[in-house]
Amino acid sequence: MKKAKQRKNLIILFLLVAFVSFLITIFFFINQSAISQVKEMRQKTATPITVIAVRSRTIRLVSAYNVGDRNQTDSTPCISANGENICLAVKLGYNRCASNFVPFGTDLLIQAPTGWHIECKVVDRLNKKYSDRVDIAMPLSELQRARNFGVQRLVVSVLGKKTIIKPTY
Repeated sequence: MKKAKQRKNLIILFLLVAFVSFLITIFFFINQSAISQVKEMRQKTATPITVIAVRSRTIRLVSAYNVGDRNQTDSTPCISANGENICLAVKLGYNRCASNFVPFGTDLLIQAPTGWHIECKVVDRLNKKYSDRVDIAMPLSELQRARNFGVQRLVVSVLGKKTIIKPTY
């Protein structure tokens, strides 16, 4: 009787050890799978960081104008000084501006103390008497918004090279 009880206890102990080993193995594989899935998900959804060099920052007079309005532009209201169809660019959602103190294609960051800001690409020129100004291009449909903008003294940064950094895990 004693041997039968010992044998029964050994079988139970063996089954218990086998079951615990099975659970540990399952847990290990599930955990490894979950870890690799999390790593893969992080790599897929990792938001790249854009680092932009600021070449200069000054306070300048900034105004707004409506592209396509002959009263605010020259005889070709939809063609910017660099030849771009500025009406189409603004309609497509690109931020454009006019300035005389930087070359065409330069990106500017215009910031107000309220937190409002806009990044725009210089594609147009102003009258020569406005050598230090920036004129933000707005659609013709936003005539009142451009008037309300008026002329403001804002921080204008001349942006340099953009570097995109992808996070790695």
